[in-house]
Amino acid sequence: MLLPEAAKIFASHLPSGASPVMSNSTLTPQDHFQSQATVLGPGVAGLFIQGLETGLVLAQFSRWFSMERNDSVAFSTLVIFVTMVGL
Repeated sequence: MLLPEAAKIFASHLPSGASPVMSNSTLTPQDHFQSQATVLGPGVAGLFIQGLETGLVLAQFSRWFSMERNDSVAFSTLVIFVTMVGL
């Protein structure tokens, strides 16, 4: 399934009334790279943000894990389980 941006770029290069499957029109390499940039850009940004969030969760967990605490075993198990599932 094409993403909306890629579908718009692809559709703009079709002759009027042509369907994507039956089209004789071809995309130029420049159009192909431009299409990849519009699809891959948000994905790369999402990976960067996800990496930052994962780092913050791991930093908070390691800080909690290394401090002196008098928590019950059930609470400690719950914190470890939720952290691992959340990652």
